[in-house]
Amino acid sequence: MAEIKKLSPAVAALIAAGEVVERPASVIKELVENSIDALASHITVELRRGGITYMRVTDNGKGMAEEDVPTAFLRHATSKIESGEDLESIVTLGFRGEALYSIAAVANVEIITKRREDNWGVSASVSGGSVPDVQPTGCPDGTSVIVRDLFFNTPARMKFLKKDSVEAGYAEDIVRKIALARPDISFRFISNGKEIFFTPGDSKLENAVAALFGRDFAGAMLPVDYAQDGVRITGLVGKSELTRPNRTFQIFFVNGRCVMHKSFYVALGEAYKGQIMVGRFPVCVLHLNVDPELCDVNVHPAKAEIKFANDKPVFDVIYWGAKNSLYAIRDTRTLQLEKTPPKPAEDSITGEQTKLIPPTEPPVSKVAESATFASRHVEKKPENTFVYPQTTPPKEKNDIPVAAAPVRKSILPDEIPAPHKQEAVKPEPAIEVAPEEKTETPPPPFVRVLGQAFDTYIIAESEGKLLLVDQHAAHERILFNSLMEGFHCRGIDCQLLLMPVSVQLSPSEMSVFEENVDILLKSGFDAEEFGSGIVKISTVPTALTGCDVSAAFLEVIDRLATKRDLKTEAETNALHSIACKAAMKAGKQLSIKEQEDLVQKALQLDGIATCPHGRPVILSLTQKEIEKQFKRIV
Repeated sequence: MAEIKKLSPAVAALIAAGEVVERPASVIKELVENSIDALASHITVELRRGGITYMRVTDNGKGMAEEDVPTAFLRHATSKIESGEDLESIVTLGFRGEALYSIAAVANVEIITKRREDNWGVSASVSGGSVPDVQPTGCPDGTSVIVRDLFFNTPARMKFLKKDSVEAGYAEDIVRKIALARPDISFRFISNGKEIFFTPGDSKLENAVAALFGRDFAGAMLPVDYAQDGVRITGLVGKSELTRPNRTFQIFFVNGRCVMHKSFYVALGEAYKGQIMVGRFPVCVLHLNVDPELCDVNVHPAKAEIKFANDKPVFDVIYWGAKNSLYAIRDTRTLQLEKTPPKPAEDSITGEQTKLIPPTEPPVSKVAESATFASRHVEKKPENTFVYPQTTPPKEKNDIPVAAAPVRKSILPDEIPAPHKQEAVKPEPAIEVAPEEKTETPPPPFVRVLGQAFDTYIIAESEGKLLLVDQHAAHERILFNSLMEGFHCRGIDCQLLLMPVSVQLSPSEMSVFEENVDILLKSGFDAEEFGSGIVKISTVPTALTGCDVSAAFLEVIDRLATKRDLKTEAETNALHSIACKAAMKAGKQLSIKEQEDLVQKALQLDGIATCPHGRPVILSLTQKEIEKQFKRIV
């Protein structure tokens, strides 16, 4: 009996659908791209329950003729290409003719369409790949596609979908990127009856960025326009101070299609080399125009990847385009100095001259510029992580104390008294007490701190050993242990911010935030959604006092995204990020007291020899090993 059999059309359709339709966002992508190819100038996307039960894409494009509607649901039926030669110069977003066929195979689909030259439109319904039922109907020009009950006939696929809010976030991310690819088209995105964003469609990329990510975000970006070797790049790149902890906001388009390619990210990173901190990533929205014959987009089922006949011109145009924009803004930056102090202002009522008091900080609009200038021309002081009480509180110019967050005596938890002199004193002998009065807590080990090497490693002597303590790794482990104890037992100490901090999140980051609100709250972050893609933070862990709240929060979100299915791992990752951000950095000079405090606490760590990232906290060398090196003993 023959073992090889031809699959039925229904099974073949389900297999084909699996390559195109992965989740609701995949459906939205295919339908919106069809609307763009239909020359639409207004596109509306509407979801309910993340698109699982209802999706609707409406456009004002050219529509379809009545005889074309049934054909549109057939596999490999398309108006974009006709022959194999057309694949060498693809200029449309769709070309395979699989979108409607695949969607109709796993959902209930209804299409309503009308051409401008027709007196009426047509509607058609398809369920699970059935034959379309076409009927005449009245409708406006353009096409509207409604998709209901996705994966109703493939429950195995349904099990892999995430929460409604997460799926909605994926769909929103897709539409945002397409809106950035086509700023000449007005996009409206609606989820559960709420308008999430609306772009003007005025062909200005900066206005599309402002509508999607906010005016402040768009204002911190620089225009790019550069051409070389037949490749042209246009768009926007972020200033040096606008960075993210991941590549979420690095968006590239090739001939209007959002794609990924390794050389894109490498070229952009090289352009910013030396201008941003290690571990931070620049942001960009860049459009590349390349001869279609020199690139191939037919290499990935979702058309998300691309191949080039020659990568070097693409690398060079991204590198020099971004580099030129960064240097252009830097060269125009000047420092204005007044040769003579301004004349004191005269009070309008008393006629007396008022005393001019210099402002305590530069104007808001110049803060970023002044900070950037200062970082280039003034030696940067080491970051001050240890905070000790001030003798007098900071005051404003009217001598009224400024409302400030409580100052910690030390960043180390459960502070242990340490000697103020460099020479440590041996503890006095313990007083004999009755057995029932003795405590099990051992006395702190005798430690003599010898100094600090390279402003990174503390050298100390303890119990016949020479110790090398990595100050960042040790402090990170101490903070992490304290945070873990607070998370699972007594609660994490929090600090209420005087002014809430707003953080812009991408749709994928917002979905991570919504999934982990409870973990973030237990970790010390009291945050809530505040407008489209914006989260307002009002409380942070006390360990982060003095740190960049936005950067710390984004790093926590980034770490949470790496383990989205394991809650325990997600909790640990969040605390890892907080401890790493709050820990003192390598290269920070410490006082003798600070060194002694840190070494004492590191020596009392219970069975932990590494920081949360796995780096050793303490390295020891016995006196015998040292004497062997000096040939004192054999």
